[in-house]
Amino acid sequence: MNITTIRKTIENIKLKGFVPTQRKGPTGVGYTLEKLIGLNENNIILPDFGAIELKAMRENSINLITMLTFNRGVWQFSQVDIINKFGYLDVKRQRQALYSSVINIPNNQGLYTAIDDQYLYLKHNSDVVIGIWDINHIRERLIDKIQTVLLVKAIVDYKEGKEHFLYHEASILTGCDNNGFFSLINTGKVILDLRMHIKDSGSARNHGTGFRIYEKHLEELYLNKTRLV
Repeated sequence: MNITTIRKTIENIKLKGFVPTQRKGPTGVGYTLEKLIGLNENNIILPDFGAIELKAMRENSINLITMLTFNRGVWQFSQVDIINKFGYLDVKRQRQALYSSVINIPNNQGLYTAIDDQYLYLKHNSDVVIGIWDINHIRERLIDKIQTVLLVKAIVDYKEGKEHFLYHEASILTGCDNNGFFSLINTGKVILDLRMHIKDSGSARNHGTGFRIYEKHLEELYLNKTRLV
């Protein structure tokens, strides 16, 4: 697939007008676009750009996009202890859990992020350091995962209680600004999503700590934008 092909593909999808979502919920906009393009995974190989990540978003969305999932080797004590100390009882599932969105100011659980020149920290307002990420490792992951993005925007309409999407704009974003990524963490535009709980066996189940950005801020991460449609 080349630039001309992907441009023509998106233009043809745009000509379809509003198409019904093929999945309920926030991921419907991306999943439906993948199916319309004919992708089994959310990446595309373009000769001029290499492997690029496909991201679809609703126009003026306040939803979040997961950019990275990264937590191996960062915890300063056991995950079971972290969940027990800083988590809560999930009454519905009757288990101790820690599903929490964390930004640069303490949330209701007292958790927040802090950055210096070398590390990103997950802290509690009792001055306990829970996790430490090496900034250079995050930079490497950014380069590997989201250096280039094909961003497709959709206008949303509701018909018979179901979302319909008009995919009307597509751009290729290049030159991921690593320093900008950390600036967005510092301003709360990129959040850290903790997703873990204690299993019946007593061990920890961690779905991966997600670095997530509000969709409306995604373009702020990139130095260059090439409009396709």
